[in-house]
Amino acid sequence: IDAEKKTITVRNNDEGKEFALPFDSLILGLGAEPVNLSIPGAKEFIGRGIHFVSNLTEAENLQKAALDSNMKSAVVVGGGAIGLEVAVGLKHLGLDVHITKRTPPPFPGALDPSMGPYITDKLEEMGMHLHFGKGIDKISGDDSVTSVEIAGETIPCDIVVMAVGMRARTGLAEGCGLEVSRNGILTDDRMETSVPGIYAVGDCIESFSRIDGSRASMQLATAAYQMGTIAGINAAGGTTKYRGVLNTFLSMVGDMEVSAVGLTTEDAKDAGFENAKGIVTKGLIKPHFMPDATKLVLKLVVDGNDGKLLGAQAVGEQGAAWRINILSLAIGTGMTVFDIANAEFAYCPPVSDVYDILSQAADIAIKRLKLQRPG
Repeated sequence: IDAEKKTITVRNNDEGKEFALPFDSLILGLGAEPVNLSIPGAKEFIGRGIHFVSNLTEAENLQKAALDSNMKSAVVVGGGAIGLEVAVGLKHLGLDVHITKRTPPPFPGALDPSMGPYITDKLEEMGMHLHFGKGIDKISGDDSVTSVEIAGETIPCDIVVMAVGMRARTGLAEGCGLEVSRNGILTDDRMETSVPGIYAVGDCIESFSRIDGSRASMQLATAAYQMGTIAGINAAGGTTKYRGVLNTFLSMVGDMEVSAVGLTTEDAKDAGFENAKGIVTKGLIKPHFMPDATKLVLKLVVDGNDGKLLGAQAVGEQGAAWRINILSLAIGTGMTVFDIANAEFAYCPPVSDVYDILSQAADIAIKRLKLQRPG
């Protein structure tokens, strides 16, 4: 990319020819690439037992390897959405699955540590072997992987899945002089980079939080879609602004929904909300007399000064996602627990309870934090 001349040089790989394309505006959607660990064997066995899952082709390759596995044993490195979803998939394919993660809580950045046991209990119930709080030290083999070492324990396996995070692809952007941080290409609320006329969206950028305006990144498809729309409008001569990331998140661990939005309790305090409190509520998503009334654990992160919603987390077999979606709207528009407590939700026994757990959580937060209801 020549930012000054406003041209990009393109290579036709079929013909080996290069040519220049002029641009008035340019939108970069460079994506991200999976992170590998700097441990013995991690680099040497890529393609020979070590797998990444960042696109459909890699997922298909992993599925084939699992079906063809002689040892029927796999180690998944990482406790985020990709790692745990892949672990469940491998278990369904009949493999013995070990999950290792250097820090104990699953879904770091999305859930408070106190919500972790609901996830780990589910994984153990499914027959997973958990090595949380223990790191993988070495990957061994001959022509391909035959074992890994976790905290001194040798685990035989022929499949290792690296799911320790994604790193923004920024090389092309840096090469043309765009300002870049450790999280990605820096953009403003128009999705414009440090060079006028060049925009960037999705997993390759660092944006800002809608809650407090601090710099933030969000490598999720929903944010990328909104960013792309806004960048497209502005690149074509329009004027619109991105409101910032909320990190509205959803994953499935077996039949359990794991969902979150906004700040964790620790993140809220780090962001300057010194009186942030996490309020946990447990309840049924339908009336107790319904045979399929399942439990839900809902945690609200609330500013203890004024009741402003800062974040939320929900775990349960049903209903976590749609409640987090409501709370995402509430947080994005600056609502408080009083707004949730006063909301009128639809009631029908096969679908919901007359006193929904959302209302319960808001009322409990008001009482525990001794907040004064507005007049």
